[in-house]
Amino acid sequence: MKKCHQGYPTKVLSSLLLLVIINLVTVQNADAQVAITRSKLWVHLDEAGLLAFDHPYNAGRLSYPGFFNSEPLYGWTWNTPILGYRMVRGDNVYHQSVNNWLFPAYLTVSKELSLETNYNGTENPLGAQAPEMVASGSVLTTLVEEVVTATTSILNIEFKSRSMAWSYPKYDDFLITEYTVINQENETLHNFTFRFTVPLYQAGINAYENDVEYIYDEQRKVFVFYDDRDYSLSTPDVPQVFSFGPGPETGDVADPGDIAAANAINHQLTNPSALGIGYVDIPPNELDIAEGKTEGTLQHLVTRWFSSGSPSSMPYVESAGDARNVTIIPPDSLTAPIPYYNEEAAQALKSYRQAKEDGDQNAGNVWERKPEYTTSFGPYTLNPGDSLTFTRIICAGALDWNLASMGGSEATKQLDMEYASEIEGSENEHAAIKAFRENWDAALELIETKKQTGYYTPTAVPPPTVGFPPKTSLGEELEAEPVFYDIDEDGYPESAVRLKWVPVADDYRDPITGQEDFVGYIVYRSNVSIVGPWTAIDTVLADEAVIAAGKVTREIQTEPGIPYRYGVTSFDSEGLESAMTAYTYSPTVGSFAPTDDLSKEVLVVPNPYKQVSGFSDPAEMKRITLLNIPSVCTIRIYNLSRDLIRTIEHDDGSGSESWGSSAEILDDYMLTEYRKEVAPGLYYFHITNHVSGHEGETAIGKFVIIK
Repeated sequence: MKKCHQGYPTKVLSSLLLLVIINLVTVQNADAQVAITRSKLWVHLDEAGLLAFDHPYNAGRLSYPGFFNSEPLYGWTWNTPILGYRMVRGDNVYHQSVNNWLFPAYLTVSKELSLETNYNGTENPLGAQAPEMVASGSVLTTLVEEVVTATTSILNIEFKSRSMAWSYPKYDDFLITEYTVINQENETLHNFTFRFTVPLYQAGINAYENDVEYIYDEQRKVFVFYDDRDYSLSTPDVPQVFSFGPGPETGDVADPGDIAAANAINHQLTNPSALGIGYVDIPPNELDIAEGKTEGTLQHLVTRWFSSGSPSSMPYVESAGDARNVTIIPPDSLTAPIPYYNEEAAQALKSYRQAKEDGDQNAGNVWERKPEYTTSFGPYTLNPGDSLTFTRIICAGALDWNLASMGGSEATKQLDMEYASEIEGSENEHAAIKAFRENWDAALELIETKKQTGYYTPTAVPPPTVGFPPKTSLGEELEAEPVFYDIDEDGYPESAVRLKWVPVADDYRDPITGQEDFVGYIVYRSNVSIVGPWTAIDTVLADEAVIAAGKVTREIQTEPGIPYRYGVTSFDSEGLESAMTAYTYSPTVGSFAPTDDLSKEVLVVPNPYKQVSGFSDPAEMKRITLLNIPSVCTIRIYNLSRDLIRTIEHDDGSGSESWGSSAEILDDYMLTEYRKEVAPGLYYFHITNHVSGHEGETAIGKFVIIK
């Protein structure tokens, strides 16, 4: 392609059309998006490689560590809607908002969105040198309307994207996107500037507003955003006070589940992560070259996500408007020109706290704590056929997820800047920022291998994963089913869960070394959530694995009545372990043996039910279970007035049944036939036996619900 250089024209053609592409392409065709779920960082992408809508009422969304098909409880973090773009013509600043349901005529898909897979490095002739997931496509801008002059400008700029993800540990916390921007017009485009704007706020189930902070990492040239304490806009120097859990010590840092109410059972930190978005290999323009730079200058701006209540001096990106039109933002509505036209207006390259300490006018204040982040570079002159190529990295890092799942002040202090430090290598380095830096460096390592060899080549690859994440419809998933036994010789009930997963192929060879290094499988379980804490409970060596109907089958002893999630990985002789993509979405409960003749007293556990079930998993807090029931029976629940509250048909062959479930119908526990919450009080159960030889036998009992 031809060389790009800076020019100084009187005519300024816009810059920032790429930003608006995300929403508009998705609206044009609701199916024009793919889910990237191979790494721990899950996104929906469109043809432009930008975060697409995954629901008609939700903006582009990024979930870390994945699980965006689950409830927010299980790991929603950063929400990232894209709002629009700005452009300059002459001395006027223009702004276009994105209306989520309108598709303007000036945008077309030039290459349909495609998804290539190379799971475990086994589906592509390049092996591990090809990414495990690649989403690619392109769009072409064809028309830009100028409201002020009532004229139109043809602007044939094509944006090509190629986004890549990996599951291999060390490389599974980022998304790399290659961009190529091509001038397909027959005339030269001047002052072309690329911009990417994204609001950053966490959307965990316990998320609070006005609590995002940032640092600037000078070595990596990237702003890193993380969750900190919530501040009221009316009292910006006084953090919100929380009386429970770690709240008195660390406030709402990382959004713990137990700071808002006494005796909470959910201690998880729902936002223990840090996120950064940046670019590498930015082409220099003439000014950069004149200053001796070999790479273009990336500019940054952190503003308030929207203007409600903010002072007039605070810059913001307006979110109202119609996507079909360009709305003028008067230049005097900002304290300075937008950064990609004036370096002096760019964000100071310092942390939020340093900016606050320095008294910066538009940085380090409470209005940035629900931020919108802009990156930009340029301007360039693009002659016909010229192109720009650059690479974007979206990267995340987090406190160890097992620690985050357990919560507590010892965990939150590792994420609270009152106790932690942004200084790299310090003993108390902020845990999420430390992990982010390691992950960012791993991304740079992969990019460097591409420069040296032409391929993204990991330094090492673990053996294959043994299943796909649940509810992604990608392929075979980990199966878990309860298996019940009779009472053991000591009088205790025995129970197990039977797991089934995809075996590693007998002829598997490491795609990097070529060695047959597969050793076996590790089985994990968690009693809290999908995120963890995961505990290794079993190791299955390759030569011990029992394969039935094409699946490795393993029965795991467990306590009856206790809900657990399960996960399975593979490992090799070098100690490398695969990602845990095979896990169960909902907990599986070990069953009790049935009492088909109703000779044992039917028990209700817990009885009385006092606000919570006592299980560590917040999804199981409303579980009430009946024990010692027949393998086939009808359970009817009545209130004290003899009104029928719920009918449950039990036919799974076990001797236990719960009132509702968290598996298929979420929040179905302790609901009436009409899905209404039950009132506290005394309830009766009536069981009708349907087991052959015992038909019609009944049992009656009572239990108490206290809320």
